[in-house]
Amino acid sequence: MPVYAEYQPHRRWTPAHLSDVVPWRSIIAPGVVLQKDRHGLQRTYAMRGPDVQGETPEVQGALMLQANQVLKRLGGRWMLQSEAQRRRVTTLPEVPYPHLVSACAQYAARAALPRERARGLPRDRRPRSLPA
Repeated sequence: MPVYAEYQPHRRWTPAHLSDVVPWRSIIAPGVVLQKDRHGLQRTYAMRGPDVQGETPEVQGALMLQANQVLKRLGGRWMLQSEAQRRRVTTLPEVPYPHLVSACAQYAARAALPRERARGLPRDRRPRSLPA
């Protein structure tokens, strides 16, 4: 039936292995990956920092400006990808505080931690209401 051949679904290529799907060719050094298509190098870093989602828009804007100033120095032909993974804190580190007020605040935060975890979002992390 050559007339209906153009309407038949084409057989698609199906990957046989995981290596057929991922964009990486090989690992050439610890933490350095060679890409398949453009033969670029990928370097991965892990960074731990404060949660800025709860900050005010002014503070977020200032942090974005600082990041832009640093990234401008790289010049062109760079691709950056960032990913944020947020995890709920279940324990707080033991830190000696020199002042009584800061120690009391830490003690209160430590005492409230299990209740916050069981109840859901902490008091200061409630979702913002949507504008009407």
